[in-house]
Amino acid sequence: MNPTAADIAWMKRAQTACFRDTGSIGTKLLGATAGDPNEGKAIHVAIDLGATAQDITTAITNPATPSNLMVRGNRVGVTGTVTITGTNSSDAALVESFTLAGMAAKSSTGVFKTVTKVAVPIQHASGDQVLVFASWTWATAQACGFSDSPAGESGTGESPITPAILRLPVGSVLRSRDIFKLTHVGGTALSPVTYLRAIGEQNRGLTAYISRVEVITGPLP
Repeated sequence: MNPTAADIAWMKRAQTACFRDTGSIGTKLLGATAGDPNEGKAIHVAIDLGATAQDITTAITNPATPSNLMVRGNRVGVTGTVTITGTNSSDAALVESFTLAGMAAKSSTGVFKTVTKVAVPIQHASGDQVLVFASWTWATAQACGFSDSPAGESGTGESPITPAILRLPVGSVLRSRDIFKLTHVGGTALSPVTYLRAIGEQNRGLTAYISRVEVITGPLP
């Protein structure tokens, strides 16, 4: 049976009532890099470290869309500080520093729209390299409904989480491999923003897609 005009009007009112918050869906980028074909889209070819620190300002490829960046060494033993300079999605200056720990990837807190400089440290051994790549790209911000009322318990025991519920307009798909960046609650900007991971698949209700989510308390995966 097709919905009546009254049914449609009710659903629109219900959507307005439950979508008081704002956020965006993040998708992990996959593509070729100098180091790992499953690691993301390279911002620069692998940077060879040398006897002196370097400021890399050429041959930089900006993310296709504003994205979190990740930095790591090419092997165990690569240490030092990498500093990335650029702009965020609002074209404001953005500078972040990363402490290298071998091949462990470190994720930026901010989202880079452009990269103008990558400052890298000295080498500790011949052949040391630094890899810089985009990890997560973000869809256009959209209305949502977030509730941090407990929705159950996690059985993993791996890290502290906050079970919660996220409501998205019908048609907005939050896949299990994606994450959600919550930027505003009730119209108030969050600082810092909250990153959410879906637990299981979405359920479709009459006025929204409903996902059980948990707060990501560590670095982005």
